[in-house]
Amino acid sequence: MLTIVVPTYNRQKDVLALVASIKKSDYQDFRIVIVNDASTDKTKETLGKAHPEVVVLSNQKNSGAAASRNLGIKNFINQTDYFLFLDSDEIIESNAISLLMSEINKNEEIAAATPSVYYFDQPGRKQYGEVDVGVYTGWNYSTPDKKTNEPWLVKSCGGNFLIKKEAIEKIGLFDEIFRVFYEDADFARRIIKAGYEIVYVPAAKVWHKTPILDKKIATKKWLAHAYLTARNKIIFVRKHSPCFLVFVLIYPVYLLFYIFKAAQFRDLKAFKEFCRGMCHGFKWAVKYKKPFG
Repeated sequence: MLTIVVPTYNRQKDVLALVASIKKSDYQDFRIVIVNDASTDKTKETLGKAHPEVVVLSNQKNSGAAASRNLGIKNFINQTDYFLFLDSDEIIESNAISLLMSEINKNEEIAAATPSVYYFDQPGRKQYGEVDVGVYTGWNYSTPDKKTNEPWLVKSCGGNFLIKKEAIEKIGLFDEIFRVFYEDADFARRIIKAGYEIVYVPAAKVWHKTPILDKKIATKKWLAHAYLTARNKIIFVRKHSPCFLVFVLIYPVYLLFYIFKAAQFRDLKAFKEFCRGMCHGFKWAVKYKKPFG
């Protein structure tokens, strides 16, 4: 049995479309669990009418992706063999689950499998495939596409991935300290540290309803998440870097870059939020019980 967990917040139409696409899958041994993260758009009522077989769990407040995924895990860890995590503004290809299942079960060392993510508005344009976050620098990056549909092992898995139940039982839940941003990268690092492998399956496709932004709009969107961007990057590197001091030494570059961008867009609020996130992140890092390296 596969349990598909989808956190959602005020995306009624999107989540209905995602559920419809899941139900067209050629893999059918699944249950769908929508975690309604305190939506105000009648997501729960609409789902109940359109797809009564779908399980809807509800948070009393907007708790973020990590807590919502954990709610799905806690409720079904004893009733499933696999979990698949998706975002609610996506459409999944009909053969994607089968492809992920095929790869994850090729050997016992593989604990997770992750698909390719494409732009919904430009179905042939890939948003990302293999992704990672540098444990020394905190730099987010995507590796160049290998122009092949053959799977290969990776170190991270983005927000969409299939995972075996026994791996979650070994490594634990998503770390809710992150809320959103870096919670998936943290989870992936813990998979690797536990001795498992992650496989990227390029042929398994998901389409993401995110706009293709020009650099100006993308930067403004990035600035809008200043607090969590600053805070969570520090926490992620502190947890996983073999030598956190390297990150501390290069961190002024991030600060200078944020000052420049905030000034460029005359966004004093974003700069204040970045500084607040930076202070909270380093405060957490100092208290974390692990040598700085």
